[in-house]
Amino acid sequence: MAFGLRDDGRVGRRSPGTSRAWAGAAFAVDDPVSGDDGRPAIELVRPPDLDLPTEALLGFGDPMDDYQSGSGRAVRDGGQNVASLDLPGAMEAGQAEALAADWLRRAWTGRETARFAVPARQRGPVPGSLVSLPGRTQGEFVVSAIEEGLTRQIEARRIVRLPPAPDRARLPPQRARSAVQPGAPLALFLDLPMAGGEAVHQRFKIAAYARPWVSQQVYCSPAETGFELRTTLTRRATVGELAQTLPPGAEGRLDEFGALVVGLYAGALSSVPLAQMLNGSNVLAVRSTAASWEIVQFAEADEIEPGVWRLTRLLRGQLGTSDAAAAGAAAGADVVLLDSAVQAAGLREGETGLELTWRVAPAGRDFGEDHAVTEPHIGGLRAALPLSPVHLSATRQADGGFAFAWVRRGRVDADSWQAVEIPEDEPFESYVLRIGAPGGPAVRQVTVGGPSWTYPAASVAADFPVLPDELELELRQVGRAGEGIAARLVFATGG
Repeated sequence: MAFGLRDDGRVGRRSPGTSRAWAGAAFAVDDPVSGDDGRPAIELVRPPDLDLPTEALLGFGDPMDDYQSGSGRAVRDGGQNVASLDLPGAMEAGQAEALAADWLRRAWTGRETARFAVPARQRGPVPGSLVSLPGRTQGEFVVSAIEEGLTRQIEARRIVRLPPAPDRARLPPQRARSAVQPGAPLALFLDLPMAGGEAVHQRFKIAAYARPWVSQQVYCSPAETGFELRTTLTRRATVGELAQTLPPGAEGRLDEFGALVVGLYAGALSSVPLAQMLNGSNVLAVRSTAASWEIVQFAEADEIEPGVWRLTRLLRGQLGTSDAAAAGAAAGADVVLLDSAVQAAGLREGETGLELTWRVAPAGRDFGEDHAVTEPHIGGLRAALPLSPVHLSATRQADGGFAFAWVRRGRVDADSWQAVEIPEDEPFESYVLRIGAPGGPAVRQVTVGGPSWTYPAASVAADFPVLPDELELELRQVGRAGEGIAARLVFATGG
């Protein structure tokens, strides 16, 4: 079956010359309607040759060359306009060259467009069908758009039925194999919070970096032997470290003044519009001083020196990582760009919370310790933890007691703006509260089943014979995985 590169940059299974939909005769347009404004019945538009590409470059991953980056090239005489496209997929070099040749040829054969109208009763032309125009003995047109009205206003693009460019498979040039085996990669295991509809165990991720890059295989075992292959990493992750200390930050606020300075080992970062960032782009994981990963988003990226990027317009503590944001991160802390190169490590559902031994080694190389990194990790915990409650309030009552209230948060299906109430993550609703002096030990702990609790005046007097000016409330939702992330409120007692 033939493959073709469509005009929108996607690979399709059939090229215009072999599509079954275009195998028959074209619909003949015999009575086009002239426009009322004096326009001709058929209006043909052809852009100047200078606007068309004369060279096509198609980037791809070459499976015959350990998935290294390659490019297919097609050239047309004259001009210097280059059209390029990177496909996030793997194909042979000969296939990429054939796709590039078809892409370039179609840009020239399809440069002519036709606009015309037919009577409203004439229902034959539909989007995607072929039409032939009067006076045009060569070439046909494929309908791309139809506007219904008193007449049917049709726009069509010229095509030429030609066989696809030949796909000549070829092996990559032989590389001199170094006698030195690649060393162990840098492997970062990330126990991330819940997001994107993934299961809890799938949120245990891995990012790997090596130079030169070769595919990395991830193994797992409950012991020091008997490793089992869990996944293969075909793309090098964009990783680095903090070039400057990241101070504590607030959750859920657009930081217009703070900056995150990152030194990357390889790769680059880019700016995006604010709306695109809010839709999920430019996501980083930063290892905080609390050892957990803070999820940070950024809209602006500026390379201030080679390999060093200053990131601004930040959203800190995303996906409920407010505890990591409050802890901040030290210079030299690990930083990972959370893109498609960061994959699920292969943790299974029944292995959540278990300490397992993980080994990462170059694919097809010696499995020895010199070429692999071996580390114990416990995965799947963070995604199962309830998020910290929000909107904590404390109100002093007339009798000297306090009334506390809060709002729970959700990890699963909790992003809809239309829902009246977010769904429950846990089979029960339960919270544990601890009260004490700020920074000191808790003097009272209670468990409640709803988003409010009253601290009776008698209990206040028993716990604090001399009431301090301030008290601190620590609040955690309890779930199947235990106590969740803490929310804290320091409030004045008025005592």
